[in-house]
Amino acid sequence: MTGLWQSLAGVTSIYGALKAPPEENSHSLEYRKSISELRGKDNFNHVLFSTHAIKLNTHIKTDERAIILTDRYLYKLDPKKHFHIRKTGIPIDDIIGLSVTSGKEQLIVVHLISNHDLIFYMHTKNDRVGEFVGHVAKLKRRSSNFSIDVQRYVSAQIDKHKYVINVTWGGVDKIEFRKGSNKNISLMLPNSE
Repeated sequence: MTGLWQSLAGVTSIYGALKAPPEENSHSLEYRKSISELRGKDNFNHVLFSTHAIKLNTHIKTDERAIILTDRYLYKLDPKKHFHIRKTGIPIDDIIGLSVTSGKEQLIVVHLISNHDLIFYMHTKNDRVGEFVGHVAKLKRRSSNFSIDVQRYVSAQIDKHKYVINVTWGGVDKIEFRKGSNKNISLMLPNSE
């Protein structure tokens, strides 16, 4: 973990830590400012969930992001750039499903109407997959086209291509995604995770 995330180690929620007084966390003002701007722009009411994540991008590379779930949108904020929003928020209506792995890893695939899924690994000490899934499921409870899948391997669409993601423990010092053959991707996790 780097910088901000080291200072938040062991904290259950980035939102909880970042709303702390500025003298306790120097990043709280940046976070609150971004959330306030987003609330004004997108008219959401509540931040339901937030976490530090390692996100898989379209080039099968990793990016550090703060994943923020509100009652109307899912956001990816860049903590290295003062919690600048990455593109626009994903409307909750665009989420058609979730896939999670059945092991202790915290890999989540958010399936989207656009066939360009959001793939991220929650980099937290506590297992928060159930919390995230619960919030999204509650938001989607009236939707007939929403499903939750729990498997050893998960599938994801990236730029209209379907990939299978597996998890491998050990042999690396930091979290990374590696592209394999035949549309396979491995989430590589250090043994210490």
